[in-house]
Amino acid sequence: MMEEQQKAAEKQEQELIEELEQEITELKMRNTELEQLSHTEDHLHLLQIHSSLCSPRNTRNWPEISMKTHESLETLRRALNQLKDTIDDKLTQTVSTELKWMQQYAVDVTLDPDTAHPELILSDDGKQVRHGDITQRLLDKPERFDPCPCVLGKEGFSSGRFYFEVQVKGKTKWTLGVARESINRKGQITLSPSDGCWTVFLRNGDEYEACDDPRVSLSLRVKLQRVGVFVDYEEGLVSFYDVESSSHIYSFTAQSFTEKLYPYFNPCTNEGGKNSSPLIITPVNGDGPGPLRCSGSDLDLLGMKVLKAAEYAFASLNFSTTVSTEMSLSVTTMAAIDLPIAVAACLVARRAKSVVRRSSATSSGDKP
Repeated sequence: MMEEQQKAAEKQEQELIEELEQEITELKMRNTELEQLSHTEDHLHLLQIHSSLCSPRNTRNWPEISMKTHESLETLRRALNQLKDTIDDKLTQTVSTELKWMQQYAVDVTLDPDTAHPELILSDDGKQVRHGDITQRLLDKPERFDPCPCVLGKEGFSSGRFYFEVQVKGKTKWTLGVARESINRKGQITLSPSDGCWTVFLRNGDEYEACDDPRVSLSLRVKLQRVGVFVDYEEGLVSFYDVESSSHIYSFTAQSFTEKLYPYFNPCTNEGGKNSSPLIITPVNGDGPGPLRCSGSDLDLLGMKVLKAAEYAFASLNFSTTVSTEMSLSVTTMAAIDLPIAVAACLVARRAKSVVRRSSATSSGDKP
């Protein structure tokens, strides 16, 4: 049905264009005639053809030609929403596979008590940390954080890839990520890549941010329960994932690492018991289809970055439509977005073009 309407609409459009072009040609010819007559001195001839020049031509009343723009725009909106939902589903499936691939680089992270702030309480196995109400009497070592309630992992990494997961359930504040070995241990810490920290944090129970330069507010669908952190040292990549929903949170890309990187944990202050739950380093779950294998080499990290850029682009899409005086329907992207992925751009363009053509069929009086 839609294909028939599309063909009918295209045929009607072509007929209207041809008719309009014919009228334009005739008007140009008449204009030429009038231009020539304006220079004639044969007044008798001018009087003889006066009646023919003044007679109205058989032309269409173009202002009466209209399009049902509301119905067309509604059809376009529904189709674009459907496209976005489809892409979101595909991205979720892809991120899930991507996460399984990353999990093959899981490392055994244990907290380093020599770096822990005196008010932090570490579990005996070095897998949990929470903020206590009492300052412990500990040796003030150069590597110990003070006054920031932070702690690092024992092992640092200066090459390759590594991945770990942390449970953040029940907390109202926390900061997670990686830090370079020379991060400031004494005094306040500026959470930014330029100061040697690649982190995301939660504040006030529901405010998530990526500590980039500048900081980036994160709009997440659900409250985070478990966070996955992936690092590719050579690629300069630090990525964060919601493990429960298999969704991407944020990525620091094109970073330049020159020192060892350590897992970084800040459970934040207790706040009278409101934020007493610990950060827990959890075993990486290997359920599901398993890590993705590639013949000869690992999965190309560039593919990961492409997917992240596409995810950002489609999440940012905000379409509007305008109808010009020539009755042409055009779709313009109003959001300030960048589509660096040709495939994604082509997909949107092709789909939008198809929808516009189909929606124009409603000008014949039929609803989609």
